[in-house]
Amino acid sequence: MTIEAQRTEWRLRNGQAYEALDTLQFQLQLRAHLRSFKHRFVRGQGPNTRARKSISLVQEKIDIAVRDYRISYEALDALGSILFKYGWHNELQPLLDEDIRDLSEGEDKKSDGKRIVSWIWRIKEIQNLENDSHLNDREFFCPFYDAFL
Repeated sequence: MTIEAQRTEWRLRNGQAYEALDTLQFQLQLRAHLRSFKHRFVRGQGPNTRARKSISLVQEKIDIAVRDYRISYEALDALGSILFKYGWHNELQPLLDEDIRDLSEGEDKKSDGKRIVSWIWRIKEIQNLENDSHLNDREFFCPFYDAFL
C-alpha cells in the first residue's frame, strides 16, 4: 500500500470515527427520550410492547454505531504509527462499554454532584468540511465521473 493510499485511508477512517460518534450521540439522546416518554405516558400491555420495540430498535442502532467506531479506531491506531500521527489520541479514545451512556446517565455509584460526563460528549465536531479541498475535488472521489456525462 502506498503512502498516499494510507493517508487517504487515514482521512476516511477519521471521518468514519467522527460520524459514528455523532450517530451514537443522537441515538443515545433518542433512547433517553423514548425511555422518559415510555415511563411518563405509556400504559397498558400493547403500548408498552410497542414502546419496548422502538427502544430496542434504537439500541440496535447504538450497537452498530459502537461497532463502526471501534473498527475505525482500530484502523486509525494501526495507521497512526505508520503515518506518524500522534495527536489524534487527545480527542478520539477507545470506546469502553462504560462510556456508552446518555448525558443524563451517570457512572455507577456516583451522585449527581460527582457525575462525570463521558468523553463522547466532549469531542469537537469536524469543522469546515466545505473548505476541504479533497471533498471539492471530483477527480478524488469520482475518477470515472466524466465517462458518465
